[in-house]
Amino acid sequence: MTLWFALFFVQTSLIAPHRVRLHKRLGIAGAVLAGLIVVVGATVARHATPRDLRVPTAGGPPPLQVLGFFLFVLLVFAILVGTALLLRRRRDWHKRLMLLSCVILAAPGLARITFERLPVLAFLRGGGPAGLFDLVMLLVYACIAWDTWRHRRLHPAFVCGALLIAAVDLPFIWIFLSSFSWMRVASWLVS
Repeated sequence: MTLWFALFFVQTSLIAPHRVRLHKRLGIAGAVLAGLIVVVGATVARHATPRDLRVPTAGGPPPLQVLGFFLFVLLVFAILVGTALLLRRRRDWHKRLMLLSCVILAAPGLARITFERLPVLAFLRGGGPAGLFDLVMLLVYACIAWDTWRHRRLHPAFVCGALLIAAVDLPFIWIFLSSFSWMRVASWLVS
């Protein structure tokens, strides 16, 4: 997943000096990488959950909820990247959706950071997947604020992307935090 962020940096560095041809060639590799991230990420989350069930970490959310959170992140990532690739000829949409794909992909990394020195962030992380969702939304709002300030208008790509992240997450929070059926499905997935 680190490659995704590196590729994003390289791609933005190529577009700035108008090296579009190389940007498009690397974009093919990026599409393949995005597919690999979804497949490998889901596989790793599925295989890591039994280990986390055997040796739970103190103070974190239950491992089956974390599995649901990571699968949700991968789903939203796939939708954002897929839509960005479909809209690659509309540069204004493409670049903003790709930025949001990086923001949503940062969520699993945020889940691993300890926030003892930052009480507000510790409180959000202590909220489990719902708290991590709040951290992701803070990043989304920061991107929206910067882009809106810079261009003097709110771009519809950010509206759609933020609504996707929020709209998909609301049922996620309800299903994965309170539903007994998710626990049965998750237990089946990791067995």
